[in-house]
Amino acid sequence: MSLIYEEVQNIKSMISKSEINETKRIDSNKLTEPVVGRQSDTRGFRGRTKRRIYMNAIEVACRAINIPEEDSPDYKITQRFLAICIKATQSPNIIQFYGLSIIDGATVMVLEWAELGSLRELYKENKIPLIPLKLKLSYALDICRGVAYLNALNIYHHDLKCSNVMVTERNVAKLTNFYFSRGKDHTSTSMAGRIEDGRWLAPEKLIDPKYRYDHKCEIFSFGMLLWELTFERKPYEDMELEDILDHVISGEREKIQFENSLALPDSSDAKIQKGFEEIIKEAWNQDPNIRISITKLLIQLDDLSKKYVKPGCSPGLEPQEIANFDIPSNSLNDKGDEIPDDVDFSNIDVDFEPLIPISEGVKAYKEKNHEKAWKCFNEQAENQNSLGKYWKAFYLWGGLFNQKDKLAALALYKEAADDGITDAQYRYAFALLDKDIKSKIQTTEAHNFK
Repeated sequence: MSLIYEEVQNIKSMISKSEINETKRIDSNKLTEPVVGRQSDTRGFRGRTKRRIYMNAIEVACRAINIPEEDSPDYKITQRFLAICIKATQSPNIIQFYGLSIIDGATVMVLEWAELGSLRELYKENKIPLIPLKLKLSYALDICRGVAYLNALNIYHHDLKCSNVMVTERNVAKLTNFYFSRGKDHTSTSMAGRIEDGRWLAPEKLIDPKYRYDHKCEIFSFGMLLWELTFERKPYEDMELEDILDHVISGEREKIQFENSLALPDSSDAKIQKGFEEIIKEAWNQDPNIRISITKLLIQLDDLSKKYVKPGCSPGLEPQEIANFDIPSNSLNDKGDEIPDDVDFSNIDVDFEPLIPISEGVKAYKEKNHEKAWKCFNEQAENQNSLGKYWKAFYLWGGLFNQKDKLAALALYKEAADDGITDAQYRYAFALLDKDIKSKIQTTEAHNFK
């Protein structure tokens, strides 16, 4: 219980109290120029983003940033922006923020390098001519996971569109650009000078710029982003901005019209198209209360992915084959550390039962032998095996063998996530959205407050 309370408090303090001075500072000597340069090494407006190599191993993007003086009105905005970057970077579907550095006298953010650039660049510059629908589905699920993670932290991105989604060399989509992002209880960003963003904004926000941006606004913007990704163009591309405002406020939307030549009626592409259409319409409903929830949105995209994307192409929310986990290979090493040749075992009398390997536990789970599976995962978790923690949490959350214990499961998901288990990171974010968990966290907060 105290672990969950501390985690929630840490999240809140990161967003509300973090100081720029607490942001990690990176020595510029650790950021070297690439040995082999590429044309894409310089990006963005006026070339503000440059590729560098961090610690002689990691490709990073060094993006110029202006840090205001402490007495400046913009200082707190930049503070909050950096605090959000620090916390959000724990998700595998959000561009990682390493810290700040100074290069040639200019302050730069050191960020994860995304080789393929933004989603908008992908479709606009034909880096991938007519992005395959299955790949779009994979991108959409990645983006939704990033949004769900932010939602679990009570953070709203505020600027969802394809230009704010980066794509890595391995075709993983990741959210970026958190300058307009805010915590749930913080004042919304002014729309002054952001008229162009009206293409993705919810009607309630267009009607009243002072309307407090909420998760329903975020869902609407996701729907517009998904439309943009699906049809590979900006929403309302041929309309004047004033006409767009009238169009959206009156309840009108972009057309959802697929080319008949793209898919046969019974093909997987046609079914993905139908799934996208349903999700988009549910997301951009004129009535905010009727819009799809982030939980349902995530489930629908995940279901589509499971049906039509080959295993391994995009990680899912359900447990996968062991080979599909993105973890260090030694996590599955049943041999353990090598024993020196000169150890004498002749006088050692030990009677013990060896641990069941994780792979056998997973096999038992698939065969519905939950007693054996639980024994394996429970013992492996007690021995601090990251996958053991993940699977034990999975069993506790669903009550597959013993009684359900969501709080214990949440704590184990958090530990496994911190150990780098990708699926645990998704499930931890997803679990924080659970009504029972939220209620118990609130009860804990109230108790601790007393």
